[in-house]
Amino acid sequence: MIGDGFGVGGTNADVDQGNAGAVFSSQMISRHLRQMVPVTTVFGIVGLVSAMMLTSVPASSQVSGRARVVDGDTLKIGQEVVSLFGIDAPEAKQFCQSEEKLWPCGRRARDALHDHIGQNRVECFGAERDRQGRLLAVCLSGGEELNGWLVSEGWALARRPISNTYVDDEAAALTARRGIWDSNFVKPWEWRRGKRLKIGPLIANQCKIKGTITNDGKKVYFLPSDQQYPLVQIMESTGELWFFSENEARAAGWRPSGR
Repeated sequence: MIGDGFGVGGTNADVDQGNAGAVFSSQMISRHLRQMVPVTTVFGIVGLVSAMMLTSVPASSQVSGRARVVDGDTLKIGQEVVSLFGIDAPEAKQFCQSEEKLWPCGRRARDALHDHIGQNRVECFGAERDRQGRLLAVCLSGGEELNGWLVSEGWALARRPISNTYVDDEAAALTARRGIWDSNFVKPWEWRRGKRLKIGPLIANQCKIKGTITNDGKKVYFLPSDQQYPLVQIMESTGELWFFSENEARAAGWRPSGR
């Protein structure tokens, strides 16, 4: 597992990729070719397809190097922040429910991407930026496309209607119950809008530790044995959480109260 300080922040806002669909629509035709032939050859093919299908194609951007994983669908290569186009992974603070237990699926998605890349260089190709200035891109590592891999392994969803490229990968992950598809979860874009998982009574009874956020942004948790515990109210809409254990609270970035 990666430590809390590994990521540098950033989310995949609902409208981030809205203007890129037209640009990438022709590029996605050769998606499977990108996994089989050298990148330089592939994007020569892509350029040819684009020229045939579009009257005007914006100049693409390319960035490559060692990647730092920010979250399940965001990378940082040098000073460039890259959002993986056409997919949406659980947010870093997001939890999923499996067999009456909550688990940090957002962090697990991030860790899966980090482990999959390993020491390989990453190459990203894009033509548009989102409102946060991030490059919307298709990225490859070790000759494999990362966008499709995340969806096929169940660590991200296909981001309809922006792109239908990864719909089949999502269907395969759902059938095999890989990644988050073996759990109940809130779709990442709905989670960003404030929707939260409706947990069953068994889970609610198991969650005893209160993870609060102070006025100055500090994340503090309270145990039932703490004197202030009865006075603490949890506001999940603001990002506050319930935890099963101190280890879980610490892993999510919370610290004990009064210490």
